[in-house]
Amino acid sequence: MGCANHPKEVAGQAQGFVSMMISSGRVIGPIYSGMMMDRGWMKILFLSVFIIMLIITALLAITMAKRTKKTVENNK
Repeated sequence: MGCANHPKEVAGQAQGFVSMMISSGRVIGPIYSGMMMDRGWMKILFLSVFIIMLIITALLAITMAKRTKKTVENNK
């Protein structure tokens, strides 16, 4: 069940992006949470991570909606 309309040059790009985001989270997460915990800002830590997750989810939803709309228009 693959998308046949993508060029071979970008094959694996999504997997690379996901891997890059996971690695970035593993680098930034402990540093950010350590700084917040050292200051005793546990509520701010959890609230800020929650807000960041909401923003990322919204951006992904908007991006996917645009791509889906573009794909539907191209298939007409």
